Amino acid sequence: LIDSQEEIGELEQQIKDLQQANQELEDFVNRFKDQRAVEIANAARETERVTKKALKEQRNELIRTTAEAMVRERKIRLEALDEIREKANAIEVAFNKRSEQVKVGHDVHKVALGVFTVRSRADNGLPFADALDTLKLGAGDSEFIAAIVRSIPAEVAEKGVKTHTQLQEWLEEVGPAAARVALLPEEGGGWFANLASQAAAMVRMKETSTDEPFSNVEATLHSVQHLLANGKLFEGAAMLEKKMEGTAGKNEIANWVKAVRDRAIVDQAVTALQADATATVSRFTYVK
Repeated sequence: LIDSQEEIGELEQQIKDLQQANQELEDFVNRFKDQRAVEIANAARETERVTKKALKEQRNELIRTTAEAMVRERKIRLEALDEIREKANAIEVAFNKRSEQVKVGHDVHKVALGVFTVRSRADNGLPFADALDTLKLGAGDSEFIAAIVRSIPAEVAEKGVKTHTQLQEWLEEVGPAAARVALLPEEGGGWFANLASQAAAMVRMKETSTDEPFSNVEATLHSVQHLLANGKLFEGAAMLEKKMEGTAGKNEIANWVKAVRDRAIVDQAVTALQADATATVSRFTYVK
């Protein structure tokens, strides 16, 4: 019996030991579970942190890459736009240059046509005011042409000028008439003085002189005709006017002298205009 009690006692002690070991094991398992849970939680948080960091870095990298791509694309577009602008500007410059050439060519044509018309009408004794207007339109802001056009009296352009032939023929009419009254004063001298002057003119026509070829009116008229034939209109008019200065003959030749000077003004103007038109055409042809 004693042995049985001892055995029972040992068994109870063993049971207690087992229970304590079991409790210790359970405690250890619980502690392990808690520690593992903490580790798992820490690992999860670390994984989340790393994942968020990676995602943020990927996001930033994506933003940077996208921005760089946009910058490259914008640069490419700007370069393309610059190229388009350069081409457009080149086309515009070429167009403007061509337009300017066409305009200049048109203006040059107007000037040349105006000069030709003025010359043609003047040579035929016709009015040429409208031709001068065409010339001024084609000349634009040319001060040279404007000054030449202004040098021609408006009434001369509207009425026209005598031709060289008409001036020669007119001189043949007014010359003898002026010679007949060349001895009279400019204001006249009565019928007797007029008769005497005409008689003296008849006598002078028979006289000749080798020392003073221009000492009489008839010789002067001959010289004036020679000057006119050589295109020296101003000189011819001045010579005859000087010869008749202070005499009644001045009144006889006054209209003729004015007509000659009008003709000379027009001739000089047309010559200058033709020279300018020729030079302008040459420059335009060279530039083109």
